[in-house]
Amino acid sequence: MTKKLSSGITVMGFDDADFVDVPRGLRQARTALGALESDPVFLITRMPPNTTLPRHYHEAAFVDAIAEGSLEMEGTTYPQGTVRYFPPGAVYGPQLSGPDGCVLLEFYATTSGSPAIITEDS
Repeated sequence: MTKKLSSGITVMGFDDADFVDVPRGLRQARTALGALESDPVFLITRMPPNTTLPRHYHEAAFVDAIAEGSLEMEGTTYPQGTVRYFPPGAVYGPQLSGPDGCVLLEFYATTSGSPAIITEDS
C-alpha cells in the first residue's frame, strides 16, 4: 500500500513497496528524497539467505540499519537492529547475509553517490 496524504507525506507499506531486481539476487525499493541527484535517497534492500556481496564502496556517505536477519563482515556478525555509518569512499566487504537473509534500510547523502562501485580486487 502506498498512500499520499494531503500534507504531501507518502506512506508506503514495507511489504507492498515496489521492489525491483538488482544484481546479485538482491531486490530494492528506492525513494528519492528530492528531485536532484545531489539530494538524499532511501533504499530498502532485500538480500536472499547466504548471499555474498563483494568488496565495494559508495561515493556518498550513508547509514544503514539491519531491519531483518543479519550480515557478516570482517569476522563480525551484525544482527537485526544494528545501525552502521560509512563515510564516502569507504571500501568494505565482502558481506554475507545470514541464513534468514537480510533486509537493510539505507539512507544515502546523495542519490548520485548511492550506486555500489565494485573494487578491482573483488
